[in-house]
Amino acid sequence: MTISLGDIVALLALGIAIISMYKSRRYDKLKEELDTIQKMIAEIQLEKEKKNLQDALKAEIRAEFQNMGTQSKLAIINAGKAIAYNVRIRFPDTKNHLYEQMGCLMSH
Repeated sequence: MTISLGDIVALLALGIAIISMYKSRRYDKLKEELDTIQKMIAEIQLEKEKKNLQDALKAEIRAEFQNMGTQSKLAIINAGKAIAYNVRIRFPDTKNHLYEQMGCLMSH
C-alpha cells in the first residue's frame, strides 16, 4: 500500500476541516457568552435609566437643624431634582424634647 499525493492532500484537508470546525464551535460559544453579557449590560443600563428618570421626577424634602451661633434654625430644603408642590409642614401639638434641646421651642 502506497500513499499517493492525493491521500496526503485528503488527510491535510481533513485536518484543516477538523481544526476549522473546532475553531468555529469555540467562536460560537464565545459569541453566545458575549451576547449574554451584552444583554445583561443592556438590562443594567435600562434599569439605571429608569432610576434616573424616576429621580428626575421626584422631589425629596429634607429638614435639618442648622446652628447659627447660639441659635439653631430649622432648614427645609428640596434635595430632589423635581419641584415640590403642595408641601405641608406639621409640628406636634405638644412640646417635643428634641426641639427644646435644639433651641427651637414651639408654643401653642
